Amino acid sequence: MWRAYLLGLAACGFSPAIGASGDAATIDAIAPATCGELTCDPHATCADGPTGASCTCATGYAGDGLSCAAVDPCATGNGGCPAACETTGPGQATCYAPTSCADVAAHTTLADNATVTLYVGGAANKPWTATCHGGLEYLTPGNATANFSQYTASTKSPGTNVRTTYARLRIDPATLQLDICDQTFTTSTGSLKHDPAENGNLLVTSMPLGVAMDCGGSGSHTGAAAIDVTGMPFTIGGSWTATGNGSNGTANKSSNGRSVAIAGGGDCGWMAPANAPYNPFNTCSGGKLVQLSYTP
Repeated sequence: MWRAYLLGLAACGFSPAIGASGDAATIDAIAPATCGELTCDPHATCADGPTGASCTCATGYAGDGLSCAAVDPCATGNGGCPAACETTGPGQATCYAPTSCADVAAHTTLADNATVTLYVGGAANKPWTATCHGGLEYLTPGNATANFSQYTASTKSPGTNVRTTYARLRIDPATLQLDICDQTFTTSTGSLKHDPAENGNLLVTSMPLGVAMDCGGSGSHTGAAAIDVTGMPFTIGGSWTATGNGSNGTANKSSNGRSVAIAGGGDCGWMAPANAPYNPFNTCSGGKLVQLSYTP
């Protein structure tokens, strides 16, 4: 019992009094501890030596040998990675540059609506911020009302202005194209009948991104729309086309290319991204029509 007690003291750096009577105060000497008498951490090995046994943590672990903890290389200096760092085991990590939400999910647990850093083409010097929802990538504008589309009501299309506001923009990370048809994060107000003399009770309740429309008459352009990616490392490319009867409109990009203001209409007509669906209102599919360019 006393030997175990004294061995414990010795392991902690204490030197008990030495005597000749054999009790704790008079024992002449204590034999060095052996591996059989030490309890090393499960992630440590024990070695006997001339001054006694000692425990040493295994590679990838740190501690005094009696207690060892796994080392996370990513916790210090991002593991030396230029982009993302993934811990693959004690003291082990791999560097990667995710290009999509699926890529992130393949390396770590990804919560829905999580904000992540992605890299264009897997290049560590081309980072951008995405929100992951349902495995898809979205841009979240700083101004929640700056991205919208409006079909302006008129005598020929009676009702109230239909305005759809986009809180998030669906982006294809491979092509950097915005999907004008994705209305997952939108709010729409108003409703109108699209030229009921020609189309009966065809009701309009929402609009694709970047479309300005009206039925005010030939040359009219009271419809309005805007796309704004200010604060993001992108500029807006592509072109807008006036389509429909008596169509008219403009698409004016800002000097820095981060936003575009659109006006359009006709009898009935619209100003929309090139190759947008005909009669671009309500829901549509196969969008991805507004091209962005990576511009830090």
